Amino acid sequence: MLRVGWSQRRHPVAPRQEGCGKFFKTCARLLRVDDGDPSTRCTGPGGTREIRTLWEMPEVLEVPVEGMDGRRWVKLLSINPGGIAGGSGLQYFTGEFDGVTFRAQGAAGPEAPLQDHQWVDYGADFYAATTISGAPGGKPVLFGWMGNWDYAQKMPTTPWRRAMAIPRELTLSGGSSNGNDDGGRPAWRSSIASVPAGVLSSGAASERQLTVADESKPLGEDFSSRSRLLDVELTPDGAAEAGIELRGPKIRYQAQSGALTVDRSAAGTSDFSDKFSPYHEVSVPLADEKLKLRLLIATSSVVVFRPRKRHCCHRSPPADWSNTDTSVFSEGGKTGFTLTGRKLA
Repeated sequence: MLRVGWSQRRHPVAPRQEGCGKFFKTCARLLRVDDGDPSTRCTGPGGTREIRTLWEMPEVLEVPVEGMDGRRWVKLLSINPGGIAGGSGLQYFTGEFDGVTFRAQGAAGPEAPLQDHQWVDYGADFYAATTISGAPGGKPVLFGWMGNWDYAQKMPTTPWRRAMAIPRELTLSGGSSNGNDDGGRPAWRSSIASVPAGVLSSGAASERQLTVADESKPLGEDFSSRSRLLDVELTPDGAAEAGIELRGPKIRYQAQSGALTVDRSAAGTSDFSDKFSPYHEVSVPLADEKLKLRLLIATSSVVVFRPRKRHCCHRSPPADWSNTDTSVFSEGGKTGFTLTGRKLA
């Protein structure tokens, strides 16, 4: 067992480092490993401090950068508590790694507000993730636990408790001014992992365009399957708030503040824990006066992807198994919607 001075650092990922034949492990501090024996104790990730919290599944990997040749080093670090949505969370850092020391570049300081740090997911239910190598397409694929230690042991066990989140393909955006995050750092991009044609969706795509003003409109049977992929383009036209309602959960957007919120306050049983957070929020400015989202809707989860940048994840027991309806709404003015839906196989 490799020890780093405190028992609440666990499950490091140890990929092989190409070129030098060494193995390395990360566990808050990197340990160089030679035939299983640690030889050098190294620095921890920039932007973190040695707070008495669980650091789990630390990993260092190379991630491709869109718009640039080559890859950049990234450190993943699951922390609990201290996540952006409360309880468990998953941070990332970009920087340099020489096989011994990872040096973060442009990381927020340890005392900076949570929203200034770099997060893989802005929801409460994506934690302890690790990547697999050798996936089709040459990009790392991330598997995470769809849960949060704030309430994981109190969630109802019917019809099940806990699951893994959908695999995500990882890249960094860079090479242009809009490829960075608000702190000028390469922005994390996560998308649904590549799968063979026909595996993720079945049947023809359903499309619809409509304008909604101070009301809610159901999308009809073509958008009512229990599991589906939904691409949404939302164009506010004076509306204070607009979004999508999915059998309980609501995806809300306020154009003036740029706040994108996953609202699960009415998405099923939630009284099992006072730490079950009902709202997950991230700041998302409009691009060309539009907001584009991709929603992966499954039996007991909704994942909201923002193309080319950050995303947030939601999980909760469904409010009504028989209710598969989807509606769009606009409050305080008009909003235009363009939607494409695909049933999941």
